[in-house]
Amino acid sequence: MKRTLLLILAVLLSAIAGVQTAMAQKVTLYSAGSKAYECDIAQLDSIVFSDAPIVEPEEIVVTVDANGNADGEHRFEKIDETNFYIDDIKYTAQGGDLVVTGYNKTFFKGEARIISKLKYRGWTMNVVSIGDTAFYYCTNLTSVTIPNSVTSISDSAFEGCSRLTPITIPNSVTSIGNKAFYGCSGLTFVIIPNSVTSIGYSAFEGCTGLTSVIIPESLTRIVSYTFYNCSSLVSITIPNGVTNIESGAFYGCSRLTSATIGSGITSIGNGAFSGCSSLTNVYCYAENVPSTSSSTFNNSSISSAILHVPAGSVNAYKAVEPWKSFKSIVAL
Repeated sequence: MKRTLLLILAVLLSAIAGVQTAMAQKVTLYSAGSKAYECDIAQLDSIVFSDAPIVEPEEIVVTVDANGNADGEHRFEKIDETNFYIDDIKYTAQGGDLVVTGYNKTFFKGEARIISKLKYRGWTMNVVSIGDTAFYYCTNLTSVTIPNSVTSISDSAFEGCSRLTPITIPNSVTSIGNKAFYGCSGLTFVIIPNSVTSIGYSAFEGCTGLTSVIIPESLTRIVSYTFYNCSSLVSITIPNGVTNIESGAFYGCSRLTSATIGSGITSIGNGAFSGCSSLTNVYCYAENVPSTSSSTFNNSSISSAILHVPAGSVNAYKAVEPWKSFKSIVAL
């Protein structure tokens, strides 16, 4: 199937002050088969993306005959009436659909190419979910292809997959579960598509290699510990649709230099930006000062950072802790 490229790159001509471009670190934005698309970390803030995802995943349909033989180069192994392996990935039949529920711990290694559809014994079943703990601490996993048939990535689906490199989450996915990518330290860049309406707690906690993330307009809240201890994260943009940033959401993001918070924000929880010790600029577009706690910016660098807010709200922010603790508060 022809892959459709939906990425729009608009790189601004102005250089970011203080960045040594000759030594610029590369990050992988996404992968499409054998191709990897990269940019400099310094360019991330000046890249504009269209609706994610940027690549249409290849549809993989597997047909198994009456003798249990799969077509093409695929391998089929029946476990019981509802469970079987295809290419060392375990699938379970549930309510006429398929859920990825595990992998063959003896033989699986490297790339997981999840099928979109199975034709077997006269049935056609779509793969609709990556189930709880499906690839839990699968340290052999280096890449995964998720088909457009998948609507949910469940709790701890890829937890502890420390060698997993950047992946494309298709725009069929509507939910990402608790701890879904917890401890995936090999991830450097994540685009969450606009189809996603919920992300569970600690979904990307401990992704220490993550340098940037695209958060979708479809989210209304960022729940507790979503990006906790993502210590390489350098910038974040929170869309206008988000009203709440919950406790510890960006706790320990020690390299975060820039945070843009949309106009819809009404509350920011305990320790949401605690330990963000490299903050230099925070852009908050909310005209009404969001409610916070005294610990929202604990052990961060706001005393030397600049807060940018709507012109008519500067005095309101200057009157309220912890906002008034910024070095300066200026109009956007």
